[in-house]
Amino acid sequence: MNTTRTHSTNNRQTFAVQTPGRQNAQSNYERYLSLARNEATAGNRVDAEYWYQHAEHYFRTMQRRQN
Repeated sequence: MNTTRTHSTNNRQTFAVQTPGRQNAQSNYERYLSLARNEATAGNRVDAEYWYQHAEHYFRTMQRRQN
């Protein structure tokens, strides 16, 4: 059993709860992209992919608003 991954999951939940109110798509995109890059740099590919998927959601939201 990979206890590190379980710990990371708990961090994600804590992060989500502590995130203040609504922000615009651009700032959310940048925030999640930064988290993904930090995880990738640390060698946590699974956690990086988790955050990249969140960033992609906001990227697509920005694209829809531009069209």
